[in-house]
Amino acid sequence: MSIYDLLTALAVIVLTDGIVPLRTIPRHKRVWIGLALLAGAYCSASVGLALIRTGFDSQLLRYVWAGSFGTLAILSVILLVPPFQDWLRARLQRGQWQGSSDR
Repeated sequence: MSIYDLLTALAVIVLTDGIVPLRTIPRHKRVWIGLALLAGAYCSASVGLALIRTGFDSQLLRYVWAGSFGTLAILSVILLVPPFQDWLRARLQRGQWQGSSDR
């Protein structure tokens, strides 16, 4: 078992326990928080790649880089997917309702 497997298992356990409290945050705030976390994940990935390309490569850097990027990306997905599902569901229901009234 590698350290990546252990870190992944810990991240999944922590995030699954944290989903329920996140649902109490209003939807519009979850979207903005999720977008901010997504931007943070992008910045983390960019900085990590830049450091590795310039030669500051070590095993610890890779652990920190992968952990920070993965945590931010997973959190942003958890915060962004439910509002997107709600929006898509409402959009599809409105489209089906409008389509049935046109007949």
